[in-house]
Amino acid sequence: MSIETTINIAGNTLGKIISITKITGKRKQEIITWALNRLSADSDFHQVPWSRVKYQLRDKNSNWTQIHIYLSPAEYEFFLDLRKMCKSSVSRLVAIALDRYINEITENKKISDNYGLKNYALSRIVIHGITCWILYWGIPPRLLSYP
Repeated sequence: MSIETTINIAGNTLGKIISITKITGKRKQEIITWALNRLSADSDFHQVPWSRVKYQLRDKNSNWTQIHIYLSPAEYEFFLDLRKMCKSSVSRLVAIALDRYINEITENKKISDNYGLKNYALSRIVIHGITCWILYWGIPPRLLSYP
């Protein structure tokens, strides 16, 4: 089952995605998912708590395009998590990730199929009446629990 969604991107970001598809032979959504997963692992990219969601800067000279992408349920949830944790629109995160990692992709000329999103889990525990949600973007050695 796939979930269809759209992102709005500037023409230069679309150009990067198209270039990468030609180099790697991967589909747009595979490139986008890889880039966002790579961004999530970057230790210097942090959320700013208690702030509003940031969007891309509007540039009237850019040709803005809507891209339709089809994601697995795990990928879709991962994108929503990143939006919430990073306080940025998914479109903005895609642009940031491609700016940061385009050289990594084009130099290696490949994108690993093993980006870990097949192993996504969400769990809930209650501690002294407080509900805690735990997001796993991979397989932990053991799941967290409360006695």
